[in-house]
Amino acid sequence: MVSILTNTKKFEFDIVKPMGGYFLAVGILKSLHKVNIKYYYPTKGVPENEKREFISSIEEWETLDEPELSTDVAFANFLIDEHGLGTIPGSGFYSCHNKTLK
Repeated sequence: MVSILTNTKKFEFDIVKPMGGYFLAVGILKSLHKVNIKYYYPTKGVPENEKREFISSIEEWETLDEPELSTDVAFANFLIDEHGLGTIPGSGFYSCHNKTLK
């Protein structure tokens, strides 16, 4: 899996090479620009005042108008919908404080 993700031309991932186990930690920040903004607003739709189609960084995500999902969850939904690849967002394993998790 590490070899496949390292050599993919569709995405640029930062991979933490595992020493064993069933999980592979993958950094997605360098590939956020591939995720359409609609994935941050799955139920209420993209706000009228939002003019961009993509974001390219966490800092840009922080400027979105009340996104429903964090970057990792939006990315996971994007991967399953558009590429048929099921993943588990990292935030499922930890608690963080941001504007989508209250």
